[in-house]
Amino acid sequence: MAAHKVVADCDVDAANLHLVLDPTLVDSGDVYGDQIAVRDTSLCQQCGECERRCRFGAITTEDINELACKGCGICVLACPHQALRLETVACGQWFVSETPYGLLAHAKLLPAAESSGRLVTIVRQKAEDLALQRGLPLILIDGSPGIGCTTVAALADVDMALIWRVFTIWSASPS
Repeated sequence: MAAHKVVADCDVDAANLHLVLDPTLVDSGDVYGDQIAVRDTSLCQQCGECERRCRFGAITTEDINELACKGCGICVLACPHQALRLETVACGQWFVSETPYGLLAHAKLLPAAESSGRLVTIVRQKAEDLALQRGLPLILIDGSPGIGCTTVAALADVDMALIWRVFTIWSASPS
């Protein structure tokens, strides 16, 4: 569509440009940001205070459900034995690829990760860095649908946006 560009797939929840652009990976990295509770079993007395306080049902005296843990830290504060701590974990990966159509900045959000807005910002930053390094005047961003944080992050400070709205007409036939 356009020459001298960088393409950024900012739909990190359902990234798909890599499926059609035949990328060759050039660079990648992990993105950290989410925190989850981690237990030191040598300090845990299994008093159950963490389990009583966790409103997400993510922690029991035996186990921590990493997918349910929101990293709020109430369990850490509630533990009288300091057996719990919050640990930063990976929430996704960013990628830079060469394609037959130019450079592609894209990412993959890990299942149940909650840092999609941060990941979009990283993809955009990678695309901007590539455009500056290579002297490319245009960044084409494929954003996510809707009005959520990933859409806002993809649209922040853009000069122009093409918004495609599809209308679905539904009719119920009388029974």
